[in-house]
Amino acid sequence: MTTVAQNGQTLRTYSYDAFGNRSSKTEYQTAGGLVTTYRT
Repeated sequence: MTTVAQNGQTLRTYSYDAFGNRSSKTEYQTAGGLVTTYRT
């Protein structure tokens, strides 16, 4: 899963490394995106 959307609006996007581990998550809010980066 790379994108979560509701009613056509993107709520979250995810990025993964070459091994399939989630490396980042971006949560979209009205004032911009909040980025969470995971340590690998």
